[in-house]
Amino acid sequence: MREKNKNIKVTITMLVSNRINTIRKCMDSIKPILQQVPSELIVVDTGCTDGSIDVAEEYADEIVKFEWCNDFSKARNAGLERASGEWVMSLDDDEWFDDVSEIIDFFQTGEYKRYNRAIYVVRNYADMEGLNWSDSNAGRMVKRLPNTRYTGKVHEWLGPLQEPTKFFNTFVHHYGYAFQTTEEHREHTKRNLPLMEAELKDDPENMRVIPQIVQEYYSLKMTKRVLELCARAMEIYQRNHQYSYGAGYCYNFSLRAYMQAEDWDAAYEWGKKILEEGAPTSMALMGTVREMVTVCQNSGNYREGLEYLEKYREMYGILQKKVNRDEIYLDLSKYLKEQELDFAYMNGIALGVLAGDWDAAGKYFSLKDWDASPLILYPDTLDYVMKLWRECSFRQEFADALDEIVRNEPFHKQITGNIQKCSTKDPSAYRRLMYVFAACRDASAYTVRYRLMYYAQYREEEREKIRELVKLLWTKDANPLLWGNGMWPLIRRNQISVVEEIRMTNLAEWFTQVRSWLEMNIGREGDEWDDVYTTACRDNEQEGMHCSFWKLKREEGIMRRKLRKQGTAWMTSQWLLKYLNEFYSQMWNFFSHIYREEMFEYDTATVLPPEAAFAVYIRLAVQRKQEGDDMGYLQILPKAAECYPPMKEWCKILLQKEKEEHLSKRTLAEENEFLILAAQMKQKVRELINDGNFDAARQLILQLEKLLPGDRELMALMEMIP
Repeated sequence: MREKNKNIKVTITMLVSNRINTIRKCMDSIKPILQQVPSELIVVDTGCTDGSIDVAEEYADEIVKFEWCNDFSKARNAGLERASGEWVMSLDDDEWFDDVSEIIDFFQTGEYKRYNRAIYVVRNYADMEGLNWSDSNAGRMVKRLPNTRYTGKVHEWLGPLQEPTKFFNTFVHHYGYAFQTTEEHREHTKRNLPLMEAELKDDPENMRVIPQIVQEYYSLKMTKRVLELCARAMEIYQRNHQYSYGAGYCYNFSLRAYMQAEDWDAAYEWGKKILEEGAPTSMALMGTVREMVTVCQNSGNYREGLEYLEKYREMYGILQKKVNRDEIYLDLSKYLKEQELDFAYMNGIALGVLAGDWDAAGKYFSLKDWDASPLILYPDTLDYVMKLWRECSFRQEFADALDEIVRNEPFHKQITGNIQKCSTKDPSAYRRLMYVFAACRDASAYTVRYRLMYYAQYREEEREKIRELVKLLWTKDANPLLWGNGMWPLIRRNQISVVEEIRMTNLAEWFTQVRSWLEMNIGREGDEWDDVYTTACRDNEQEGMHCSFWKLKREEGIMRRKLRKQGTAWMTSQWLLKYLNEFYSQMWNFFSHIYREEMFEYDTATVLPPEAAFAVYIRLAVQRKQEGDDMGYLQILPKAAECYPPMKEWCKILLQKEKEEHLSKRTLAEENEFLILAAQMKQKVRELINDGNFDAARQLILQLEKLLPGDRELMALMEMIP
C-alpha cells in the first residue's frame, strides 16, 4: 500500500470484485493522478477470490472489507466513509482511462475550487471488438460535503448534485455491457432488475430509476413493460416538467420499443403523435426524428422519411456545435456520432430508391462515407445501391465506392446475386451496372472478372484490351477454369486464346485446377460443363502435357456421368473391370512420362497423384483376377478406392457385381447337384418296386414329392404300386 498523502485534494474510491483481467489496466490508468495530485485510493473488497485484491494492494492507500448485500450504494458508501479528500471520485474495476491529463490539470491549477461537481464520459461498448459503443455522462466526481452519499441499490448516483458543473472530454472504456453470450446478459439483468423494481415499488415516481429499468427491459425485448414505464415517465414529466433528461430518454425509447417489436405501422403512428406533443430535451427530439427515418422506410412512408432525414441532418449540425451535456442521457449520445449519421445516409439511399427519387438516392449516396474502415452497411443497403447504379447514368463516384466495397469479401456474394438477377431481367440496366465495374480501379480477381465480362460483351472491337484482361485475370485467380457466369463462351466468341497461359501454369497446380473443374461441373446437365474445355483445349493444335491431362480428366468425367445416368443394371464385373483398366492404363502412360518406373509399384504407388495410384491398383487387380487369386483381387479393390475417392462408387459397384455373380454361380451348381441326387433316388424307387418292396417305395416317393412337388415321373412311379 502507498504512504498516505496529507492535504488530500481528491479521494478515489473503487469497488473490486473478481476482475483480474482488467484490474491492473484500471489501476495503471489512474496512477498519474495518484502520483501528480495529492490524493488517496480507497478500495472496497466485495469478496474477491481471484487475486484482484493482491493487485489492488500495490496501488491502494486502504482496503475496506465489505460483505456483499446486493446494494451498490452501501458498498460505495463504505469506501466514501473513509474518504478525507476535498473531492471524491469513483471508478469501477472493469473500466479505464486512456488519458487523465484533464483531471490532473483540474486539480493542479486550482480550477476545482470553482465547481461543485464534475462529469467525465463512460464509453459503453456493446461488443468486445469495440466497434459499437455509446457515451453517457458519469456524475462520479463531487465536492465532498457532510451529506455526500451514494443512493440507489444499483446504477447508484452520487449526491447531492450542486452546480456549477465541470464537463470533461476525458472518457473511460467500459466493456461491462459487452456480453459474450445471451446467458451472460440474462444473468446480469437478473441481478439488476429485482433491485431496481424494489426501489420503484418504494417510490413509483422515481425518475432516476425508471429510465434504468426501461433500458434493462428493452435489452430483454419486453416491449409491453417498456411502453408501460415510458408512459409513466412521460406522464410524470408532463405533470411537473421536472426530470427532463430521464423523461427524454423514455420518450425516445417508447418509439424504439415499437421498432424493436417490428410493429412498423404502430411505430409510425406513435412517432407522429409524440413528435407533435414535443420532446423534453433537444437530444430526445433529435433521436426520435432519427428513428422516424427508419420507421418510415419500413412502414412505406418513403417521402416522409426523406423529410425526417433532412430534419435530423439539420439538428445534428446544430447540436454537434453546441449541446447541453446533461441532455446526453444514457445512450442518447449515439445520435451525435458520425457513424449514426452515416447509418442515416444508408436509410436515405433506400428511401430515395423506394420512392423512385433518384436525385435523393444519389445525394445520400454521395454523403455516405465509403472510405470508412471497417465499411459497415445495413444488410439491404448494397441492394439499393446497386439498383441506383442500374437506374442512373454513370458517375465516377459509383466506381470509387465500388473500389471500397469489393475490398470486403463478405459483400461479394450479395454483389454477384444482384448482377445475376439483373442480367436476366433488364439488359440495359445490366449494362449500366457492368460499366461501374469496368470503370473502377480495383485490381482484384473478383472485380477484373466483371470488367472482362463487360468488355467481352460490349466492347468486342477492343480485342487487345480483352486479351490483356484475360491475361491479368489468369494470373490473379486461384482457378481460372472455374470462371462462371458464361465467361468462357464470351472468351471463345472473341477468339481469345489461352494456350500460352495454360502452358505457363505449373503442372502440379494445373492438375489441382483441372480436378477442381471436373468435380465442380460433373453434375451439370447438357454441354455447359464442357464450355471451358472446348474453348481452351480442343482448339490447341500442339497438344502438351497440360491438355493431355485435361482430356483424360474430361473422359473420366464422361465415364462417371454415364454411370449416374444409365445405372448399373446392364454392367457385368468383367466389363466394368476391363473398362476401368483400359481407361486408367492411359492415366498410367501419361504419368509414366513424369514419374520414375519404380514409383508404379504396389508399395510406393500412394505417393503418386491419385489417378496414377488408382491405375496401379486397377492393373494389379486385373493381374490377380487373371491368375485366379480371387482373394488378392478383392483385397486390392478397396485399396484403389481409398487412394482415389472419386472412383469409390465404381469400386463399390464392381465388388457388388462380383458378389452377385458369385452367388449366381453357386446357386446354379447347387441346383445341378440336387437334380442328380433326385434322379438317383428315383432309380432307387424303381428297384424297390421291382423287388416287391412296395411300402418302402411308397415312403420314399412321399418324401421326394415334398422336394419335387408336381413331378410327373414320381406320379407315374406311384401308379406302379398296387
